[in-house]
Amino acid sequence: MLCATAAASVLVLAGLGSCIDGAALTRRVWLGGGLIELKHPASGVRVPHGGLAVLVAFPDQDRVLPDTFRCVLNGRDLTRELARDREGATGSLSPLREGSNRLRVEIFGRGLWGDRFYQDVVEVEFEVPPLYTLDRAALPPPPSA
Repeated sequence: MLCATAAASVLVLAGLGSCIDGAALTRRVWLGGGLIELKHPASGVRVPHGGLAVLVAFPDQDRVLPDTFRCVLNGRDLTRELARDREGATGSLSPLREGSNRLRVEIFGRGLWGDRFYQDVVEVEFEVPPLYTLDRAALPPPPSA
């Protein structure tokens, strides 16, 4: 712990950690790069109705414990809906609700130093627009003769 704290302090003093708070920087030194990478969907996008295509990668496969992977959509655990292997997970999730939706993916893995395990979490929010209904649609006026 002392080495990681010292390394984080050196990076902060060097100006490399000015954009990152101390706790996040210390975690980055201990954990290394992220254990999980959400390739699709991106945060803030508008998604059409139907299923949501999800693509998750595990960049450092040697440190990740794939059996601990979880995928939660709007509070519902939908991990079983995705096909998983050592490299990541992929699949389609539904149902989506109109308006704001939240997707959370998480996994446990080993840190760079020692045999401690850490949890890595990625959360994104995306929008699903409302469905159009025929009672809102207006017909164009008839052509005038």
